[in-house]
Amino acid sequence: MKKSLLTLVLGLLISVSTMAQSKNEARAIKTTNNKIELIEKSIKLTNIEKETFIELNKAYVTKHFDLKPLKESDPATYKTEVKANNADFRKKLTAALGKERATEIINASKKKKNNKKKKKK
Repeated sequence: MKKSLLTLVLGLLISVSTMAQSKNEARAIKTTNNKIELIEKSIKLTNIEKETFIELNKAYVTKHFDLKPLKESDPATYKTEVKANNADFRKKLTAALGKERATEIINASKKKKNNKKKKKK
């Protein structure tokens, strides 16, 4: 009951704060919440880990969205900036949570690809 109430309150706070934010920030919050759900399917996060991840991932995703215009105009710079953004996110997450836990969280946040091959009849 407490967990569902906390989720409801968190959802309400996010939806209220989203109204006052830019489109990219709203998308960043949605993306971050989806990542949190994906991570929690695999591992359990403490409240501190969750808050840290939300803060860092929101900044990471917002910067990534801001880099989108470079993709068309200067693909090489875009690629370099995205790599730098990825490295910066990993560095900050590692500094905040430790190397082992950060790696575990990052791996859990990746979508699992379904590589099942269909059998030919």
